Amino acid sequence: MEHESNCCALPYKGDCHHVEGVLVLQADGKAHFSCVTWTDSTHTRDYWHVGFEFVDHSGVSLFHSPMHVGPRMDDGHPSPRYRWDFDFTFDPAIFNQVAEARQTFSC
Repeated sequence: MEHESNCCALPYKGDCHHVEGVLVLQADGKAHFSCVTWTDSTHTRDYWHVGFEFVDHSGVSLFHSPMHVGPRMDDGHPSPRYRWDFDFTFDPAIFNQVAEARQTFSC
């Protein structure tokens, strides 16, 4: 069994953005996230940081993933897009309890 979600509605922080965020959770405790990021006006090494909190139907926190760091981003005209992804694991015992994945991000 697998959950897939377009989890992430156009988050941005400062002059950094991300789109096409997809989080896939598998019943065996494996997770995969992918997205596209960019920066509008920085050429001094912006990085997108992202992590997730899984909660149950009552909003009780079940799991916090570590923060992951994307590639170094530079601006341009137009700003280049950076597609990246990562895998992480969680306790498979919570899989059926996960009602929502909340994204944490910074740049």
